[in-house]
Amino acid sequence: MGLMPAIKKVTSEIVVLLLIFGFSADYYFEVSALPSRTINLLLIQPVFMVIAISTIALIFIMVRDALRSSATSVSVQSSPTKDVVAAALSDSSAGPVDPHFIKNGIAFGVCTLAYVLLLDRLGFISSSLLYLSILIYLLGGRSFWLTVVLPIAVVGFLYVTMSILLKFPLPQGFLI
Repeated sequence: MGLMPAIKKVTSEIVVLLLIFGFSADYYFEVSALPSRTINLLLIQPVFMVIAISTIALIFIMVRDALRSSATSVSVQSSPTKDVVAAALSDSSAGPVDPHFIKNGIAFGVCTLAYVLLLDRLGFISSSLLYLSILIYLLGGRSFWLTVVLPIAVVGFLYVTMSILLKFPLPQGFLI
């Protein structure tokens, strides 16, 4: 893989990281501008710091790896006796996108949109259980433990932590 494909790959991944960081920074600064310290600021501040540090670290790691892979590719391609190694090190992601990846991306987007829209109607517990179970199934999890028990454990942990321990009100719908 040459330097330009490596830069394009890193650029698209960095854009996603910066979007996530931008949304969390916007929310953090919006909540911190409120006159009183709300529970939202107490919850978002540590998470925002982790996101900021992780974003910076991941950008450096991605750029370093892209530069290493392009340097390895150039040095391997310059030697005519190492064509097999060059073929093994070449990045296959420069070709067309795998249709399975596109299907999973669309399924994730549709499930997430449905989750957000149904959260107020069904309530946190019901919509979260449904969302996690369907998403795990669509992404390939076929065992009972992954599709049923894991979502129950995750939602139960979130409910106990947020609602009971932190006294943070979760959306309640007509189911639960």
